[in-house]
Amino acid sequence: MRANAYILSAFALTLLSGSVSAKCLPQSDAHPECRYPVGDSWCAEKDRFNPYAYSDQCLAAVSSATDVETIRFWNTNRVFANQGQCSAVFFFDSGMQSIENLQVSFSAQNTSGENVATGTLEVDSFGNGSADRYADAFAESEHFCDDDLTIVVDQATAIIEGRKVDLLAQKALVPEDFKPFKIHTTSARHTTTSQSGTLTVVPKAGLVPKEISIHGPEDDDFNGYGCPYRITPAPGTNVQPGSTVTFRSAWEAG
Repeated sequence: MRANAYILSAFALTLLSGSVSAKCLPQSDAHPECRYPVGDSWCAEKDRFNPYAYSDQCLAAVSSATDVETIRFWNTNRVFANQGQCSAVFFFDSGMQSIENLQVSFSAQNTSGENVATGTLEVDSFGNGSADRYADAFAESEHFCDDDLTIVVDQATAIIEGRKVDLLAQKALVPEDFKPFKIHTTSARHTTTSQSGTLTVVPKAGLVPKEISIHGPEDDDFNGYGCPYRITPAPGTNVQPGSTVTFRSAWEAG
């Protein structure tokens, strides 16, 4: 008897709204994205046990997409392209599910909240295996190299496992903040800062040696007796104060 009343309520509300097929449910927060408040009064009047109206089409979509894994994405780079354009690079993680015709439309906002650019990220197909789990997508604009931009996704759809899904409605598209590593090299030639924030230059002369006597044949880069040679780091190189500089020199034994 309750099942018959439930079906009758949904059908009657369809006739009442003229364009929206709705269902009456007992909870007001079952699926907030599918709520149809304009039908609440009718639901409450006809079935006091199910007083909250929901869009039937929306509920069907939610039900059909309950097994969809989230798609994570983040901005990995911004590079100058050509003719005054900058390319924004985005990286997508399929979550190991087959995804086709991914389309993510967005606007770029400056710090004042103004839309300065729009774009659509598109990926034909990915996620068909571990080797195809990730995909890149690009968008170009003269503003994409501006600082402090905020990307606002307006629409996102994809065909997942053969079924078209509204990624925003299903909350299946998850943006993440990407923070790259800081990269340094161990070469003294590439050292840019010291603990004190200052650098010194290896001089060509005036170094105070700590002598180490080495006996042996003349080296190929030997410059003559009494002349320093093979200076490391080379004169003119920026190094941190207190760094060790090595050089060789030779003299004749009497």
